[in-house]
Amino acid sequence: MCSTWRPRLILLLVSVAVGLVVGEVAARLVGIRPIAALPLPVQVAMEHPALGWVNRPGVHLSWDTGNAPMTFWADGRRATRAAADAPQHAEGQVALIGGSFTQGYGVADEHAFGWLLDARFPGLSVGNYGTGGYGTYQSLLLLEELFGRADFRPRLVIYGFAAFHGERNVGAYRHVVTLRTQVGERLAPPHVLIAQGELAHRAPFYIRGWPLEDRSALVSLVHLSQLRWTLRGREQQISPVTQRLLARMDRLTREHDSRLLVAILEGQLHDRENQTPYARFLRDQGIAYVNCTHPEYGDDPRLRLGGSGHPSPVLHAAWADCIAAWITAHATRS
Repeated sequence: MCSTWRPRLILLLVSVAVGLVVGEVAARLVGIRPIAALPLPVQVAMEHPALGWVNRPGVHLSWDTGNAPMTFWADGRRATRAAADAPQHAEGQVALIGGSFTQGYGVADEHAFGWLLDARFPGLSVGNYGTGGYGTYQSLLLLEELFGRADFRPRLVIYGFAAFHGERNVGAYRHVVTLRTQVGERLAPPHVLIAQGELAHRAPFYIRGWPLEDRSALVSLVHLSQLRWTLRGREQQISPVTQRLLARMDRLTREHDSRLLVAILEGQLHDRENQTPYARFLRDQGIAYVNCTHPEYGDDPRLRLGGSGHPSPVLHAAWADCIAAWITAHATRS
């Protein structure tokens, strides 16, 4: 019997080995690469049990072109002036929330549009709570937390919105697959899905790495395919979920005697006034918004940093002009 099963076992093992080699080669030929570890720890953020992560206080260098130093104060705000305390002459607060565009990732403090707005309006104290990687939902959760603080009473809340925030709101595959914690693990952020007609909260969760995925394209392919299957169907909920979150954010600010302005910073460029379904939704719901999408964002390299495509100081200055024009025209109205 030994002489019968041993050749079969050897043939089976050889077949499996050849199959794995062929699978590895095929995966690499179609562009799959092993999932590489992070080159450097994520210094600008620290994990948070409810929000997923928050800004880490201190001065951190960006990974983008120029490695700009970025200052974050003790409460996580991006610096908008030389000192964290509000100027004595400030008559009101303006709070900025949003993702890395609002945060000003990749540019020096004085070039981010939050700093430019604070300098433009000496009677207003601008606080920049923008956090890299946030979408509408995490920004809403942060805003709810901020309104619980006794010293947070903004006259105006400005949400820096980008169309891709929708993927973040539902924990879609394309967003989750890009997120890494400081130790390299993937993290699905807190998100919401529509269940039985209502928004249902989903807590953040980790996606542990598989053995050998940092060396094998085939293992990486199988893992990513499994993750895609786990997160399937979420893209269909992006628009209705995001619209409901925008409406909830508007109600929250009104409940606290504040006003919400949605500043559209990125979207489809073919139609400046109706470039996204969100602009139409905001208009129909009576939610204040201003379209600050730059028509040349996708084509003019001066508007983007070379490393990741984050906005350059030129684009931040344009956004500051756009938002400042709205504030000048509307903020004093009832």
